[in-house]
Amino acid sequence: MNYENAIIIDSNCYFRLAKSIHPLLNNPFGKKKYHLYILKNLQIEYKKSSRLKNKFIWFYEREFISDRNNNIFPEDESNNNAVHEHTKWVREEARSNYYIVSEIDINHIAIAITYENTLVTDDSDMMRLAKEFDVKVIKTLDLVKLMRDNNFINNKKVKEIIEFWNYIEDEPGSFEEDFKNIFGISVKDFKKKY
Repeated sequence: MNYENAIIIDSNCYFRLAKSIHPLLNNPFGKKKYHLYILKNLQIEYKKSSRLKNKFIWFYEREFISDRNNNIFPEDESNNNAVHEHTKWVREEARSNYYIVSEIDINHIAIAITYENTLVTDDSDMMRLAKEFDVKVIKTLDLVKLMRDNNFINNKKVKEIIEFWNYIEDEPGSFEEDFKNIFGISVKDFKKKY
């Protein structure tokens, strides 16, 4: 597998996009054929969280299961030792700097380090921790713009996504400021325009 244009998305990114852009994962986009992947622990995270189960009841609908099943990041068994070592380093760094991250977050970062992939998350501690290991980290809004710039989605779909986030009360932190920095226009003006 060519991992060069594989992008690993964490759970908060998946839940913010999967309902609005479907199929989300089984749909490489752009000239570079960017391919979005989740990790196998997404289902574990969902099962453990009553908040996720109540908020995203569509998770077990057949079409979403199908999209996820074929797009779990395909870890190469020959890299198991490297992932394990990176996991230990990331965990130690998280503890020594008091980052509030879960074992699943640590696993995302360890895999991104091992395979040198871009990681998408809106979790601020996870982003800071990943950057300490030189992982390329972007926010969900950056990914939305990348999709828009590669004609995978249009501005109307961007508007639909941000309105969905508002409706389910799940806007990422510093949303309005990030939107203006990333899209070059305020959220309010973008909604008026499109």
